[in-house]
Amino acid sequence: MLRVKLSFILLLTLSVSSLAEEHLSSLTTTDGITYKLVTITRIDPDGLQIISGSVSTKIPFEKLSPTLQQKYGYDPTKASAFRDQQAKALAEQWEKRRYHIKGVVFQKVPEGLIIVASTPDENQAQSKVPPANNAKPLRKTISGTIFLVGYDGKETDSNPIDIEAYADGDYSYTNTDGDLITLNRYSFVIPK
Repeated sequence: MLRVKLSFILLLTLSVSSLAEEHLSSLTTTDGITYKLVTITRIDPDGLQIISGSVSTKIPFEKLSPTLQQKYGYDPTKASAFRDQQAKALAEQWEKRRYHIKGVVFQKVPEGLIIVASTPDENQAQSKVPPANNAKPLRKTISGTIFLVGYDGKETDSNPIDIEAYADGDYSYTNTDGDLITLNRYSFVIPK
């Protein structure tokens, strides 16, 4: 029975998706950009998601003619609320990926810094670095060897470092012994 329900939901979803797509020979924005052979793949409260050739982009309703705004149901209040909701969700995702990194620069390479991070003592659990963008104080810390990008400080090998950064995937390199090493990658945060 569960399989039948899931199949029905999948079929319903595919049906709704195909109904949402609309094809236009061209679409010109109010700032003069023209897209040819356009497929509208999604209509959000703040704009149209389109595909044109190899380009996939979102066009805000503010950049569409009043005729197209009306056709696709543009409401400035709903658009603003939708953008606020999206920004809040994105900020929450980034907050989950924010860490305090305290350690020593192991090696400076053209792409960034290899850092040996250590967990601070219980007495030093809070970062001395002010939180970026009025964010909450950090409690998550990193230990082990990591890779940091986006930090343009003048650190050299063996310098101490105490910063905030966001988890940002992996970084791989080949060491001098020919071994492939993969480290967790973090992006530096500029406090504002």
